[in-house]
Amino acid sequence: VPVGCDIERLGTRVQRVVPKFLRNEEIARLQLADDLYNIALHLAWCAKETAFKILGAAFYDLQNLTTVLHIDWNSHLLALGVHGREKPLMVHFDVQDEYVMTWASMNPLD
Repeated sequence: VPVGCDIERLGTRVQRVVPKFLRNEEIARLQLADDLYNIALHLAWCAKETAFKILGAAFYDLQNLTTVLHIDWNSHLLALGVHGREKPLMVHFDVQDEYVMTWASMNPLD
């Protein structure tokens, strides 16, 4: 079963590249209170990087081939739509003081 993970340090770097990895509807979905917005952006970036690590180079167009559908803050899961797949990729996450981390596995038959 393919697995992937990613970790990012919280900061402002991700905010500078938002237009390269999120579409407008995803940005609108992530518009939360200011303190959570930055974390949500980092989670979106990490989740898409995690998907890329699972799916391979054909999915490097993170903006157009993956879509952040929902973040469940209570269960620490992010639902990521993946182009050509019926079921979303469920990405686990953890948020610490300075870092966010995501990890997932995907059954190739899903």
